[in-house]
Amino acid sequence: MLLGAGIMFHHVITINRGTGFQIRVFLLIVGVLSLAIWAHIKSGDSALHQIVFGSMVVTVGFRTFKLMKTMISNRDMRSNLRRLATWGYVVLTAAYALWLVDVFLCQHLRAIRRSIGLPLAWLFELHGW
Repeated sequence: MLLGAGIMFHHVITINRGTGFQIRVFLLIVGVLSLAIWAHIKSGDSALHQIVFGSMVVTVGFRTFKLMKTMISNRDMRSNLRRLATWGYVVLTAAYALWLVDVFLCQHLRAIRRSIGLPLAWLFELHGW
């Protein structure tokens, strides 16, 4: 998750910048994400993982909308892209919220899944949603 979000994060931060800047930002992102992943594995606590991922998602969203204003001159195209990006951002934000619910209510959700059984148990696999 972090690496996938990191790719998008890198792109929206370094778009239209020189290669040297792109490489420096890439190395910084790799370093920060490596530390976050190491801390998550070492401690077993996912809070830092969640904060880093959420921060990148929010940044990518806001930066994308800002880039659309400055880089797309055709009003119809910008409107269509803005609508598509808004829908994508809403879906991604909902997925992130469901993931957080799944993380914090994992034991309760497992109990619900065991009690109702298949095929309805998959409705409570919020991480998958």
